[in-house]
Formats: sequence, C-alpha cells, structure tokens
Amino acid sequence: MGTFLSPNDIELYRKPNRPMGFSDQQTQGAYNYQRAQAQAVADPRMNMKAYDKAGMSRGKGQQQYAATAAANSYADQAAAAENIPLQDAASNANLNLQYAASQDQTALQLARVQEQLRQQQALAALQQQANAAGYAGGLVGNLLTGLTR
Repeated sequence: MGTFLSPNDIELYRKPNRPMGFSDQQTQGAYNYQRAQAQAVADPRMNMKAYDKAGMSRGKGQQQYAATAAANSYADQAAAAENIPLQDAASNANLNLQYAASQDQTALQLARVQEQLRQQQALAALQQQANAAGYAGGLVGNLLTGLTR
C-alpha cells in the first residue's frame, strides 16, 4: 500500500506578499534630486549660451531671454518635483488596490471550490441513500413475493 497525504501535508494556497511600492526614502530621494535639478536650471547663466550669436556681444535682450528661460525651466522642474510624492502615493495606492482585488478574487475562487465540494458530497450521500433504499425495497419485495406464493 502507498502512503497517503493528509490535507495538512498539501499546501493548496499561499498568500502572496504585499507589494513593495515606493518607500518614503525613495520618494524623498527622487524629490530632492528633482529639486536640485530645478535649482540648477534656475541660473540664467546656464541658459545664456542658447542666445549667444557669433560676433555679437551679450546684451540686455539676451540676458532677459536667458532669465525668462531660466524661470520657465525652474517652474517646470519644480512642478515635476512636487508631483513626485503624488505620483508615488498614487502608484502605491494602485498596487495596494490590485493586491486587495486579487485577494478577493482568490477568496471567491476558494469559496466556489468549497461549495462545489459540498455539493458533490451531498449528491454522493443522496446516491448512497437511494442505493440503500433500492436494495432494501428489493429485499422487502422479494420477501413479500415469497410469502404470497
């Protein structure tokens, strides 16, 4: 005879680990990096070279264009930095929502399997009762037939 496994020996389902998402340190690091980028592009001297023309000295107009470009670049980079915590929080919330939904789906599937097993057991019990009743009915019928002859 072979050895039989008990239900405790079989692992049917293992709950998955919660998703990691973005840690506070990762979010803060990305935010700090983006803010540093914003500070770097805020210097008008970085943007001055784009407005230089060969053979012409830099004038007030070029300085004004460079300052405007620096302000626009700073605003864009600073806005991007401020969006990082929001994007990370939204991503973490989405991961947690997907995890919860998958847990609910798994629970529903396990409940469905349990219900199917319960129905099969109930049908097997009914079949056993029907078989027993048929056997007993046939036995009684045979006895009664033997008595009337």
